[in-house]
Amino acid sequence: MAPLNRHHHPLRQIEYRSFVKTIEVYHFPHHLFSISQFETFCTTTVPGFVRRLESTDTLCNPDGSEKNFVPDGDEVPIGVTEVAYLWNVFRNQGSALGFRLLDEDRIEWMLFDRPIDNVLSNATAANGVPLFDNVAVLERSDPSRSWKGTVNGNLEHRDWYKGLAAAERPIIPLTSVEASRASHDQIKTQLAQAAQGGQNAQHVQNAPQVQISQVDQIAQHVQNIETDSDEDSE
Repeated sequence: MAPLNRHHHPLRQIEYRSFVKTIEVYHFPHHLFSISQFETFCTTTVPGFVRRLESTDTLCNPDGSEKNFVPDGDEVPIGVTEVAYLWNVFRNQGSALGFRLLDEDRIEWMLFDRPIDNVLSNATAANGVPLFDNVAVLERSDPSRSWKGTVNGNLEHRDWYKGLAAAERPIIPLTSVEASRASHDQIKTQLAQAAQGGQNAQHVQNAPQVQISQVDQIAQHVQNIETDSDEDSE
């Protein structure tokens, strides 16, 4: 049977052995247009938008390292988010966008009950820059072979699928997560500038990362509220 995730309702994710579609990978300039702004855009403008969910980053190992080799020069630029488009991943042509937040160990998912190719092709920031820059295509595996009916193939392809399968309702607002990302981006920019200028970047690495703890505190606070509510209901 296909994986049943109640948070997907009314959508239903198809089995991986049947998901032979390619996954398109994009770069999204969150420094020009935030992911929370895009969520609002989907809610108010895009037909077929269902909801936002989140999962842990299934493309990382437990120690935070990348599961898949990333060559030098292929790193995601500062101010940009890696996004995967899983089209026809739900029954009846439903699709999903996964925004990978590298520094937060999470993937933010936008679910739709239909393909959204037109959105990816036409969405732009206020200055006309495309919001979705196609940088890669992940095949299920070797195009010369048929993988339908099996669970083998490209591990990165499968990791994106597994992230969607495990997605749950968000605990904290996306704007709070983005505040933490802004702090990370600032530190990365300072490090890059220091390295380029041949300066000592040690003082930047030692900068207090307050935003991360704030996000964790918010999440813990929400969980405590939910726990207290459950105990009161009993």
